[in-house]
Amino acid sequence: MRIVVRIVNFIAVVLVITAGTLAVPQLFGVRYKIVLSGSMEPDIHVGSIIVTAPAKLEKLDVGDDITYKVNDNYVTHRIVEINREAKKVTTKGLKNNVPDSPVYENQIVGKVLFSVPHVGFVVMNIMNFRGVLYLIMIVVLAAYIIAGIAEKKKEKAVEAG
Repeated sequence: MRIVVRIVNFIAVVLVITAGTLAVPQLFGVRYKIVLSGSMEPDIHVGSIIVTAPAKLEKLDVGDDITYKVNDNYVTHRIVEINREAKKVTTKGLKNNVPDSPVYENQIVGKVLFSVPHVGFVVMNIMNFRGVLYLIMIVVLAAYIIAGIAEKKKEKAVEAG
């Protein structure tokens, strides 16, 4: 039974650390987005998580990847041209043949710091009810298996005596 308590405590600690790792950077404007299209392949893959930080237009350069907002959608593309006087940039997805419409400074969410391939798929799947149920089932099953293994070791130790 103590092993189950230890497992539950370990899981709680992991969840707190994970929540802190995701929440604290947001206090400083760092944002996480899941990539849903392949326009930035091969540099940023579908299903990646991208991490962005706020960036002023004067600090951006041609070749930087930025995330910006168009209506209610977020787009992450590479800067191909900057017009500092007009406070706008032109971006283009790596797989796209033509540049995007101009992006104005107030649309820019941030500069991409890095991406983590495939993690977005995992996050998307555990962010729904079914995913949470699967995650709980996996944790409970793992706790049950570990507790059974610990019990068998304890029995063998008693027998060996």
